Amino acid sequence: MSIGSIIREDFLVVSDSTPLSELIGKLRQYEKKAAFVFNNKNYLGVVEKRKLLKTKLDSTAVKVGKFVQSTSILTEEAEPKEAIRLMAAASVNFLPVERDKKIIGAVHAVDVAISAANEGLIKDVKFQEAFVNAGDPLSKAIAFMREHRTDHVAVFEDEKVSGVVSYKDIIRKYLNWSPKRDTSAKFNMEAGSKSAEVDITQLANIPVREISTNHEIISVFSSANILESLEKMKKAGVNSLVVMEAEDFAGIITIQDVLKHLVRSLPSQNGMEVVGLSKLPWTDDQRVRFKDLCHQEIDKMEKVLQQKVEPKIHVKAYEKEGTRNKYSITLRVLGVHTTQEDWKWQAAVHKTFENARNVLKKKFKK
Repeated sequence: MSIGSIIREDFLVVSDSTPLSELIGKLRQYEKKAAFVFNNKNYLGVVEKRKLLKTKLDSTAVKVGKFVQSTSILTEEAEPKEAIRLMAAASVNFLPVERDKKIIGAVHAVDVAISAANEGLIKDVKFQEAFVNAGDPLSKAIAFMREHRTDHVAVFEDEKVSGVVSYKDIIRKYLNWSPKRDTSAKFNMEAGSKSAEVDITQLANIPVREISTNHEIISVFSSANILESLEKMKKAGVNSLVVMEAEDFAGIITIQDVLKHLVRSLPSQNGMEVVGLSKLPWTDDQRVRFKDLCHQEIDKMEKVLQQKVEPKIHVKAYEKEGTRNKYSITLRVLGVHTTQEDWKWQAAVHKTFENARNVLKKKFKK
């Protein structure tokens, strides 16, 4: 089964030079959830929301390109398990899909999770006891989200769940707030207007209750099965649910919890040996994306050759141009040795495997 049936045309394409305020406005205006960032015709990635809460910014002046997180691109033929691994590795809830090197849609985490649940790949997921008190400073909620890598935290008031605070709520307020404004409903009406430069350290001192969403809390009972919970997320257009036991709060379940559980339960990927990856100045997410891209290319090779392969891959960064590295990817598989260099490691991986596939196709036709 491929992801072809769950591709949505629910996305925007923006330039890395687009003002952040313009992007926010477009997402609201067109009711889109996914925004893919390009530099001319080159795909860069998605906006990394966590970066927005670490700096001073004027959303009308700062450009989208400052907050881009690199992600992989899927093809229509990709399997849901491939999308699951890539989304979990990058901690994103959607990925672009291309055809003939053109973005044609987006695949959302809740759709691939529902697909996996229908195939019986997932039965239940542990939920997090994620909550803060309504009177706590916003900084406590932000610290909790960063520590536990969750986008949502339940808000308690008078010993009951009164709402939920999310990164989306915080960013929406943050981008349209200044210290001179009060924390009333009026700063929702000021969205899109030119705002004063904002310092997150000032906003972080206000009470959580001023930020949290306290209407239409979407919840499920702890006895609900995972498919029922995912369908509820999709219908409500949310990425998390409050979990209740009778009238008591039990925790929060997020789509990222589901993806990470799925990754652990998926069968192991094809074998390969990677040399040099630990020497690169990359994050853990970047290393995972590198391995996932190599596994995608191995899958293609195995389909073409109709046999299993266990390649050895050597990656090296050796030249610099400003802040950029040039990458060399060397591939050894079935007696074939190919090397490709590029300023973009993704392009070097694709070309190296393509060269090896072409040589091997000729070799096995003889």
